[in-house]
Amino acid sequence: MSETTDLLGAVNNLISGYGVVRDDLIDYLTGTADGGPNGDGFYPITLQDGVTQILRPCPARQILELQLDIIVVTATPFTLTAAHNGKTLLMSSAANMTLRLPNNLPVGFRVGVIEDLTGRVTFTGLAGATVSHRQGYTKTAGVDAVAAALVKRNANGTSAQWVLSGDLVA
Repeated sequence: MSETTDLLGAVNNLISGYGVVRDDLIDYLTGTADGGPNGDGFYPITLQDGVTQILRPCPARQILELQLDIIVVTATPFTLTAAHNGKTLLMSSAANMTLRLPNNLPVGFRVGVIEDLTGRVTFTGLAGATVSHRQGYTKTAGVDAVAAALVKRNANGTSAQWVLSGDLVA
């Protein structure tokens, strides 16, 4: 009888633990970007052993962070700054656009570029900067062309060597 009672108790504990985990998981999956106990979009999950862990940001927070990384650009010419590192520029103009690549950004600086409308995007290095592409291309190829620019070297901080990749043409 004692083994049966112990087994029944263990099963009840297991079921009740799953309920807590399920409730935490539902809160996480349906959470808001500014929700959770700290108002930062992170939600606690209680594991089966009763330990509470903080997971990655809830899906709503992750989506918000992705949206913040896209910058719509309508002005031309447009010059990159340190604030654009890791961002994606949605170049949105029916007229051709120029994206200026400065000489002073650090090694590893990277930016994505999408040609949103019919205006081609031309990548141009400012004084002291060099721009290269394996085939010598420097313009986006057409609507929805995706490209990237990366600083591969900058020995003295004023001679950035940019490398282009993606859907480009001469």
